[in-house]
Amino acid sequence: MKRILIVILLLTTLAVPITPVMASDVSGATYYGTIRATNNSTLATGVSANVTISTADLIAAGLINSTANNTVIRRGATDMPFMPGWNGNPWIVWYDSVPASGSIDEILYTNSTGGKLRYFPDSTGMTVDDDATIEISDNGTAEIDAYLQNSGVLIDKPGAFTITYDSTTENVSAGIWDSYVAGSDWTSPTSSTGTNWTNVSNAIDDNTTTYASYNLAFMTWSDYIYLTIASGTMTGEVRYWITKEDVNVNDMQLDVYYSGGWQALTPALTTGAWVTEPIGSYEFVTNARMRFYSAAADRYIRVHEFDYNSPDSVYDPILTATGVTAGEHEVILSIEQR
Repeated sequence: MKRILIVILLLTTLAVPITPVMASDVSGATYYGTIRATNNSTLATGVSANVTISTADLIAAGLINSTANNTVIRRGATDMPFMPGWNGNPWIVWYDSVPASGSIDEILYTNSTGGKLRYFPDSTGMTVDDDATIEISDNGTAEIDAYLQNSGVLIDKPGAFTITYDSTTENVSAGIWDSYVAGSDWTSPTSSTGTNWTNVSNAIDDNTTTYASYNLAFMTWSDYIYLTIASGTMTGEVRYWITKEDVNVNDMQLDVYYSGGWQALTPALTTGAWVTEPIGSYEFVTNARMRFYSAAADRYIRVHEFDYNSPDSVYDPILTATGVTAGEHEVILSIEQR
């Protein structure tokens, strides 16, 4: 297994809230409409509001293109963040403040350029499928340009790194998932094989009353029983349940496969109960094998069950940027693998 040490070198460019400036061009606009936000309570700040605009109708009329990225929303001369709707969803419009018991207008322009299009996530955020093209690789950068207001996760790469924001402490923190602890879940192998073993699949059926069995010859090791887990698993320990005929079955070997080879463990020949055997470190294991020795002829050994522990990852926050007040910020995380 390729061991990975991810060292976070930099968490920087946490800019102070920026003052929006006009960067759009609406000189060629063919349509505009007023979007009014009305507030019947106290002063509201940092408001994102839904507005019903038919994106499909605007596209059909030729007023916007198919991606709606030729639209601009302004308040006066200031470009305001917004998200066009799709599939019948409403548009989302941003107001940095709406006065108490008052209203404020923003203008939507079409056939324009330079609009401040933004993504407004819901409470669950956005998830993308894992893909080799977006891996951070040996050296890489994760970057997010966002308006930070509520506590939550900014970026999370499960098992690798996480960036969070805490609006109470005004901290942006970054860390890596760099260690594991034993979990409460156990995973059965996906297949089992073994020459001269009978009912070999019983060793992985999650039932300690069934078993795979082998009849041992005089002063001879059994053939191996292999307990494979497809695609491999990160684990730090295995467990097994075995029974034997008598004291003449007096030795066993247990190996797990990682880092390109079989690695020997030091198992206990305890019968009739679960035995947990530590690997000594957390490794990406793809296979295990067991065999047994008898000092007498015609003695049976039975493997009732075998499992891999599914560990829990431990998050280790490494860097924290303080004094990050609510507002628009650029967060850049540089990661180096050593």
